[in-house]
Amino acid sequence: MLLRFYKGALPLIILAVIGFLIVGLLFSWLPAIIYIGFWVFFFGFFEIKVLCSHCPFYAEDGGQGHTLHCYANYGLYKTWPYNPSPMSRSHQIQFIIALTIFGGYPIPFLILSNQLLFLGLTITGIGVWLSVLKFKICPRCLNFSCPLNGVSKEKVDAFLRRNPVMREAWEDCGYRLGE
Repeated sequence: MLLRFYKGALPLIILAVIGFLIVGLLFSWLPAIIYIGFWVFFFGFFEIKVLCSHCPFYAEDGGQGHTLHCYANYGLYKTWPYNPSPMSRSHQIQFIIALTIFGGYPIPFLILSNQLLFLGLTITGIGVWLSVLKFKICPRCLNFSCPLNGVSKEKVDAFLRRNPVMREAWEDCGYRLGE
């Protein structure tokens, strides 16, 4: 699963950075540096706080140490304590905004520098990445409160029935199991 995630995200990142490097030759390297910095911040810190810390994979210990063992961020350091409650509406919105920045930030620079080939490839990369998420990763993900999650309510309910700590945290936030 991790390989699928990176196979989907890496083309977007690589194409955008190549386009930025070309833009850097014309204008400044600053946009590329900002984008790479945002990428490191997003995947290494922010996403772990607003998304990963709510996931059952994040709670996993069992001698696994302090690193994630999930589909998307395998091997990253757990920087926050586990939070069994669902993501708040604020965290969901922040996550969507950050994803939009991650995918959309390169586009204006590629348009302004007339890098139409890299613009088209970057937009295609965004589509591939979102498709991999939507059809391969999100329908199986245990982070049920993620706004991209595609697991049915019946499966979420079945999971919560077998996980009392998470169930109690979700019910405390207003979630109700189906009958």
